[in-house]
This record gives sequence, C-alpha cells and structure tokens, in this order.
Amino acid sequence: MPSANEPLVSVITGVYNGERFLTPAIESILEQTLRNFEYIIVDDGSSDATPTIATRYAAKDKRVRALRNEKNLGANGALNRGLRAARAPYVAVLDGDDLAYPERLAEQLNFLEQNPEIGVLGFAVNVIDEDGRVLYCDAPNTNPAHIEWEMLFSCEVTHSAACMRRELLQRVGGYSPNHRYATEYELFSRLLDRTRFANLSSCLGAYRRSQTQMSFTSRSLQHGEVALMQHSVYWRRFGIRVGLEEIDSLYRGVRNAALESEVRVRRAIDLLNRLYHNYLATVRPSAEVEEFVRQDCAYKAFMIAHRNRALDVDLHCEIMNRALDWDPELYARPRVRSYLKISQEKNAADETSA
Repeated sequence: MPSANEPLVSVITGVYNGERFLTPAIESILEQTLRNFEYIIVDDGSSDATPTIATRYAAKDKRVRALRNEKNLGANGALNRGLRAARAPYVAVLDGDDLAYPERLAEQLNFLEQNPEIGVLGFAVNVIDEDGRVLYCDAPNTNPAHIEWEMLFSCEVTHSAACMRRELLQRVGGYSPNHRYATEYELFSRLLDRTRFANLSSCLGAYRRSQTQMSFTSRSLQHGEVALMQHSVYWRRFGIRVGLEEIDSLYRGVRNAALESEVRVRRAIDLLNRLYHNYLATVRPSAEVEEFVRQDCAYKAFMIAHRNRALDVDLHCEIMNRALDWDPELYARPRVRSYLKISQEKNAADETSA
C-alpha cells in the first residue's frame, strides 16, 4: 500500500480534440468518494480547446496533471505516456467522452485489494447517447472463467471502465504501438495470459456512443486488427491454425450480422465447434463453467442459424440440431426468447413500413 502522501489510484484519460465532453468527464473523476488519487490527462496533440481545459483543471486541483503530446500519437501512444507518468499501484482508465459515477474508484479499489488474483476489473456501464441520455445498461459477465471464454469472441471488459494493476501493465510493456485501432483488445489479449479478469455487477459509469468514436470512424480497420489478434490468440492458447475468413465469419456471425453465403455460415459454425472442443481439452474447466460454455455455444449457433436461415433450409436445420445437442433447453433460455421477440417485432415493423 502506498504511503499517505502517494496516490492509491492513477486515473488516465488520453484525449484528442475532445473539448465537447471533456469537462463532464473530468468533473466525474473529481467527484469520486475516494479522494486519494492522481488524475493524468494526456492531450494527444489536439487542435481544439482540449489542452486549455486540462490545464485549467490542473491549476485548480493538485491531483490533476495535464500532459501534452506535440503531435498526435494515437490512443496507444497517449495512454502509454500516461502509464509512464503513473505512480499508484492501480491504473484506472476513463475515455474523454465517458463518465465515472462517484463510487467507481472506491468500489474497484476495494475489490482488487480483496481479490489479488484479479488483475483487470470492469463494471456494468450505462450506455448513453451524445446528449447524455441513457440508452440501456450493459451488464457484463462477472465470473472470471466466463469472461475468459467470452474474450475469445469480444472484449468483455469495457476499457473505459477498467482498473488494472500497474505492475502487470508494466510487465507486458503497456499498450502496443503497432495496434492503433483495437488498442484495448490487444492489451487484454496479452494480459489474459498472465492474470484473471472480472466485472462488478454495479453500474459505476457511463459509456458514450458517438459518431466520432473509432468504432464508427475506423470500423473496418478496427475489425481487421481484431481478426489478426484472434488469429494469434487461437494459436497461442489452443494451437488452432485458422484462416482470417473463418475468423471474420464467426466474428460477424456472433454479432448477428448476415453472412453472404452458406460457405461462410458453415465456416463460422465449424470454428465455433473447434474452439469449444479445444477450450475443454486445454482449460479443463469445472462442470459449472463447461455448462456455461455449452449454453453459450448453443446460443451463438442459434443466432447464426436464425439470422441466416433464408440461405438454405437444410443447413439451418443442421445447425439448429447441433445447437440443441449443446443445450436441449435452448428455447427456454431467456436470451433466446428475448432474441426471438425482438426479431418478431422487427419483422412486423418492416412489414408495416413496406
């Protein structure tokens, strides 16, 4: 534990041209119930009022440190600069357009102090629009073993909600300078080899959806980097050699995207099946975790089959039979019933508008 005059948590915000949302983001950190923190704001060569805002808060509150990159280095470069400046044993991230609710740092610090095996900790977030209206609550998996399985398909900890052990970040070399568009997923994929992940069920912050986010402005580039990382993870963890087209098919399929052909649907399902068997053989999970994985595979297969059911009736039936082999109670599961309800409502709305 740090001495009384050292911070317990280093909060890092890397921001580029973020004047519109930066002030409420900063205020949300300064309103934390945990008072012993440092707040490092790294302006990544902005051309708007971002550096002025950061400097103004640094002048008012000694816990705030405003750093500036003379040229834009990207999210990874800005975050690495903040990480090099951090002094606390824990590093919390907040994007410049998001919000931390008052108990965020206190609850994360308390959990990490009590659970030394956890190196990366997130929480449930309210997803908000550009005007701050809550769209829905994103409630993630909280079980570390469940998160490890789901990380094969997506980033299960919201980066802007993450609190991490600084020594782990230093051990893996921080954020990769070679991955500009999927910065957090690349970092998390390396940390998975060294530590465990968890999420708090409490909603402790807000994640803003904006048209200026990289997931909107550079979607294809981000997708490409994620596919390459998944290729590496599948080989490193399970010895699976798989083509990028197979990875792309599964990546899109589990996000409920329409696939263009029967071949791509089959490739997605075959890769899902390989991951399932290799995960069980390599990890040898408990009975409870194995049941979770079986049900999750069944749901993913169901979703792919249902979304692409118009391509081929026989293939649809084949995939559904496989899904029911994984989970005979599939149609009774709440998320399947919810999916079908939403799908029916959408179809009815489409018919009405047509």
